[in-house]
Amino acid sequence: MTKRNPETVNEIRISLQDKQSQQLDDIVTAYMIGNVLPSVVSLMKDVTGMIVLLSILAGLIGFKFRPVGTLDVPGVIDEFLTQRQQAIAAGVVISGGPLGPGIGLRLAQLLGLLPEQDQNGGGGGGGF
Repeated sequence: MTKRNPETVNEIRISLQDKQSQQLDDIVTAYMIGNVLPSVVSLMKDVTGMIVLLSILAGLIGFKFRPVGTLDVPGVIDEFLTQRQQAIAAGVVISGGPLGPGIGLRLAQLLGLLPEQDQNGGGGGGGF
């Protein structure tokens, strides 16, 4: 038996006000964080996972992380911070890394991984 074509098509549109839209965005963000965060925490407990995570963060801000020395989680974090400081001193760390001023820059700012002048957004002005 074939399906008939519809005689009419009704379109229903739901419009949210700005406050409702912001609340919905906050709910979606909280839901996504709730689903992702346990995996990230379990990854951070493992030395290999922490090395991978810090290598990705280093790539986002523009330098290569190579762990040396003690291979435990605190040692890897200390090594990352040391290499980050060396990269900043050498002028290697750039705003946002290879991804440009997108998510890499925002993530690096959130985690406090950029040099001081880059965390303020640079440029100034705007009269505010």
